[in-house]
Amino acid sequence: MDSPVIMVLFVLLSFIAMIYFIYRAIKQVFKNFRERKALGFKLKELVESGKYTYGHPNIDKPLFASYIRVYNGNIEIYGLKKTKVPYLAGMIQVNKITNISMEDASTIERRVTAARMLMVGIFAFAIKKKKKDELAYLVIEWTDHIWEKDIVQQTTFEFSEEGATARCNKARNELIRLTR
Repeated sequence: MDSPVIMVLFVLLSFIAMIYFIYRAIKQVFKNFRERKALGFKLKELVESGKYTYGHPNIDKPLFASYIRVYNGNIEIYGLKKTKVPYLAGMIQVNKITNISMEDASTIERRVTAARMLMVGIFAFAIKKKKKDELAYLVIEWTDHIWEKDIVQQTTFEFSEEGATARCNKARNELIRLTR
């Protein structure tokens, strides 16, 4: 076969593959849209709540990404599936909430970079670079009626990386506004 024929076949196959992948992506977007619509809300209604860590009796393991929605007198906690579609993981009644607070656990980490090591040699360990790792927690304190008595629950969400404190504070303030 001639080289131009092979090139045309390669371009044609590449074009067909590209069309196929675009079709699959569009199909997934519409599937996600239908699933969200079936839940009865828009993604804009969700408040980012970082990573659910612990504290809710109906959620057994951490949720990598979680969102909160205030609806019908409840705080609904949503996790995300691999397809980025939220699913209802647990609920807290708004009238049972006693406190919504934020805790900060920022740390300063010292590290040596390879570029610094090459530039100043062994003295790089003496002049380490400071990197701030932020860590903040959103804590929803509420009472749950179990075994004929009220038990205090603390449902905790973790915000990490740069801007964690600001994102946690924004989520806390939004929750307070929505639960008034």
